[in-house]
Amino acid sequence: MKYYGAINKILRAFAMYRPDIGYVQGMSYLAAVVLMYIEDEYKGFMTFCNLMLKTPLMPFYTFNDEFVTKALQLFKQVFQINLPDLCEHFEMEEIKPRQYVYKWIMTLFTNTLRLKVASHVWDLYFLDGIFILYQTSIAILRMLRPILLSEDMEGMLKILQNISQHITEDDEEKLVDNIFDMVYPQWVYEEIKSLN
Repeated sequence: MKYYGAINKILRAFAMYRPDIGYVQGMSYLAAVVLMYIEDEYKGFMTFCNLMLKTPLMPFYTFNDEFVTKALQLFKQVFQINLPDLCEHFEMEEIKPRQYVYKWIMTLFTNTLRLKVASHVWDLYFLDGIFILYQTSIAILRMLRPILLSEDMEGMLKILQNISQHITEDDEEKLVDNIFDMVYPQWVYEEIKSLN
């Protein structure tokens, strides 16, 4: 892999820079995408640190349960408002947001979507912040709604763990349209905003 050595250096440097956090599984995905756009290792390291050490990502890597629980509760509210039938199906199958959204957000969708699509999500994240994480999660679920509704827990989890098999680069425009087709009640909007 072209960036293996540079990724390794950045992750080791970060673990020394922030020993209180160290290396956490999932960081390598973020470091790899940063290095694809910023090949200079020092600038890549600085960008990686800036990305990692800000809310909303840092609490996911420091396992701040209070923050993560609140963030996922707010996701559930947004899910219920935008896709009530699918949300109810998830409830009936006992699938919790922590089982799928946690990893999506933690890796900024780089472990979920194909690289070209995930890169577009990153662009939107840098523009609009935390809201894009909620909107992208709902957009993914909206696009997969027909197949998810027809599955039981095992089938649903298999789909949720293999999103890139169902949402391809050809679906990028549709995904982006779905990202901006969202409803936020004002109180939910304010609660999410307060997480930053």
